[in-house]
Amino acid sequence: ADQLTELTTLLGGSDALDDKKNTPLQPEVLASHVRTKVLQVREGKSIQDIQAELAKQKARAQEEAAVAERQRLKKKLKQQWSKEELSALAKAVKKYPPGGANRWGAIALFVNNLCKPDNPRTKEECIEKFNQIASGAKPNNNNNNNTTTTATTSTTADASSAVWTADQDRQLQEGLSKFPSSMDKNERWNNIAKGVDGKTKRDCVQRFKA
Repeated sequence: ADQLTELTTLLGGSDALDDKKNTPLQPEVLASHVRTKVLQVREGKSIQDIQAELAKQKARAQEEAAVAERQRLKKKLKQQWSKEELSALAKAVKKYPPGGANRWGAIALFVNNLCKPDNPRTKEECIEKFNQIASGAKPNNNNNNNTTTTATTSTTADASSAVWTADQDRQLQEGLSKFPSSMDKNERWNNIAKGVDGKTKRDCVQRFKA
């Protein structure tokens, strides 16, 4: 009886808290813990052994919570793009036009080599940020709003002209075939651009030279 009383006190009694939720244990949960430890006592385990086991369980739960918090903070930090990273992304998009092998892997490598962030950018992050800028969505950089405005504006312009669909590429190729290089240069590119949806003469020339 004395051991059971000591065991109940050891478990926290009516004031016991759930380590994971930091809320009072429900009576049935506390009773379940007591029953488990009683069986362990009957199997020959001492109160000291059980106390050591409980301490390990609590330490393990605290470590798991700490790891989860670090991962949450790390993920939050990775979502934020600095002015330098946005600028590097804009340069990489120009340097590696659509159609190249492993384009986004090369873009991510370019950004990481240029900016050397603590948490290197993945190609998925670069694609997500590029699409966000290209669609005109407001960047979710609450801590960097004042420093990224200029870079974001520049990147948005680059993104709009750099994104080419399969149909636009086809229209460009058709225009190049239809209007030969023997024509007046300005007249030729004006005519080609008229046949490419959503692109200017400058966009078409840059795409041709890429």
